[in-house]
Amino acid sequence: VPQSVPASLLRLEPPRLPCGPLTAPAAHRGEANLVTRWQDVSMLKLFPSKKKEEDPSVKEADVAKIREAEKAKLKEAHVAKMSEAEKAKLKVLDADMSKQLNSKMDMLNSAAEDEGGKQVTHAKLDDAVTALEAVMDQDAALFSGPAVWALGALGKTRRELVVAFCNHADVRDADGTLQGYDCDKATRRLKKYAAGMHKNGFILDGITLERIQIMHESCKSRGWFRYLDVPDKQDRAIMLMSFTNTPLENFNKEFYQQMASYFFVLFHGLLFDPVCQEHGIIYVNDYTGLDFSIMFKMKDGVDAKTKDAMQELFIGSLPIKTKAFYLVNLPWWLEIPMKLVMVFIGKKLRDRMRFVSKRWRKVYREVADQEFWPSTMGGGGKPIEEWPCEKMDAYVAAYQKHATTSL
Repeated sequence: VPQSVPASLLRLEPPRLPCGPLTAPAAHRGEANLVTRWQDVSMLKLFPSKKKEEDPSVKEADVAKIREAEKAKLKEAHVAKMSEAEKAKLKVLDADMSKQLNSKMDMLNSAAEDEGGKQVTHAKLDDAVTALEAVMDQDAALFSGPAVWALGALGKTRRELVVAFCNHADVRDADGTLQGYDCDKATRRLKKYAAGMHKNGFILDGITLERIQIMHESCKSRGWFRYLDVPDKQDRAIMLMSFTNTPLENFNKEFYQQMASYFFVLFHGLLFDPVCQEHGIIYVNDYTGLDFSIMFKMKDGVDAKTKDAMQELFIGSLPIKTKAFYLVNLPWWLEIPMKLVMVFIGKKLRDRMRFVSKRWRKVYREVADQEFWPSTMGGGGKPIEEWPCEKMDAYVAAYQKHATTSL
C-alpha cells in the first residue's frame, strides 16, 4: 500500500479532518483531495451520503410541490362531481370572498402597521398613563358611555383601560428590550376606539346575559372555540377555533348574534390579560370539515351591519397585538382567493399568515408540541372539549357580576 494513502482509508472510513477541504492547511491538502474523491465514490452508493437526504430546503420544496399537485387533483375531482348549480354557487362564493378581502385590505394593512410604538414619548408607564388619562379628561364627551363600556361590563377601572393602550404602543429595540412608550400612537388608537364604540353602539343593545351564556356553554361542550389558558412556545396567547366541532347546523341570524355578543365580551376581556398584552396573540383556525355549502349557509346567517361594526372595532381599534394567523387545512376553494389577495397585502401582514397542511407540522414546530394538541388535531392530548377554560369562565363571570348593575 503506498505510504501516501491515509490509514483511515484502510478502515473503509472517510478521513476526519479538523477543517473542510477548501480550508485545509498545506499538510492536509493531499488528504483533503482524497476526501473529495471519497465523497465522489460515495455517490455510487458504496457509502451513501446523508447530506442530500437531510437538506431541509430541498425536502420542503418537494413536499410543497407534491401537496399543490394533490390539491389540484382534489379540486378537479371535486368540481367534476358538482352540478351546474353548485358550480355557479362556488363561483359566486369565490367572487364574494375576494371582494370582502379586497374591501378590508386597507384596514388589515393599517392594523398590522399600527402595532407597537415608533418613538418614545414617555420612558415610564406611569407617566404615559397619566398623559393618556389627561387626554380623556380633555375630551370627556368622546370618552363617555359606549367608549368606556368595558369598565362597567367587566368591572375595570379607567386606569386599567389606559394601561392596555399604553402597552400596545410600547417601543422595543431589536432585542425586544422595552425602551418606553409612544403616547402619541396610544392616543390615536384610544380615540379611534372611542369613536368606533359611539358609532357602533347599537351592538350593545343586542348583548344579553342569556346570549353570552348560551354561546359560552356551546364553546365548552362542543370544544369548537377556545382561548387557551396556557401560552405557546414564544409566550404568546393562543386563540383556537375548530370548524370540525362548530355547530354549523344551527347557524342562523340568532346564532350569529349570540356569537357577536360573546366575542364582543371576550375580546374586551383580552385587553386586561397580561400575557396577551405583553406577548401578543396568535390565531389557530382548523378548517377541517368546512364545506362550501356550509359557507353559503353561514353567509346567509350573517347580519352585515353587525359584521362590519365588529370588524371595525376588532381590526385596528382594540389594543391587541396579533402576531400570527395559522390557517390549517384550508379548503382549496377558500385558499385560492386568499392567496390571490396575499399578493397585494403589506409585507408585515403577509409575514403573519401561515398556511398549514392537515399534518399540522408547522403548528407543532412553532406553537406547541404535537403531544399538546387533541387527537382530532393529530396530537396526543385529551379531547378539546375536556380542556379547562378558566380565562373564558372568568370573563363571563365578570360580565354576569357587573353588567346588570353598571349598564
